[in-house]
Amino acid sequence: MQRKLFNGLAMLGAVAVAVALGISAYGAFRGDAASAGSSKVESGAIAIQMKGLAFPNGIRTVTPGTKVTWTNLDGTAHTVTSTKNAFDSGNVDQAKSYSRTFAELGNYSYICSIHPYMKGTIKVVLPYGKG
Repeated sequence: MQRKLFNGLAMLGAVAVAVALGISAYGAFRGDAASAGSSKVESGAIAIQMKGLAFPNGIRTVTPGTKVTWTNLDGTAHTVTSTKNAFDSGNVDQAKSYSRTFAELGNYSYICSIHPYMKGTIKVVLPYGKG
């Protein structure tokens, strides 16, 4: 009886871990802030990868003047295309990069126009203690 109970609890724990990992991976694939990216405010120059048909670290919060560089680590071309027509990289081939400096405050959502499920956001905010 105890063995059956222990086996049942072990199986339940394994299922819970598998579900949690699946949810985390799905969120990173979709570009959800809770699963990928950074919650801290960054400045200077930052790098974002295009990898695994996703922007795995593509949700970032930066200060004005931050230069963001996207680098394609996949074997296929991608784009970095603003959803509000603020910028468009054109095709970025494998091992190539695209950079943009964000000067204005705001939220800049972007996708890969070739693979529109690839999503990210650059949020430009004032540094803490300013304004």
